[in-house]
Amino acid sequence: MARPILSLSPKATEAFRLKTTAWVCKPCGARLTLDPDGADDDVVRCPTCQAKLGKLAAFKRPDEAGQVRARKVPLQDPPKV
Repeated sequence: MARPILSLSPKATEAFRLKTTAWVCKPCGARLTLDPDGADDDVVRCPTCQAKLGKLAAFKRPDEAGQVRARKVPLQDPPKV
């Protein structure tokens, strides 16, 4: 008897990826996490220096990662500044 394979919807995997990824602000090095429930047009700002890092839609799509002023770091690893 084979077990059924469960798959997550694209929206669920996107939300999981945003919840398990932290970002580091390129201008100041502060760590931030994103709210996956926000609107795509929301502007993401650094909580420390208030620099505009990009739109939330660019953070959600890996092909647009070059348009953000932050870099990805795993949540369990400390940021390298």
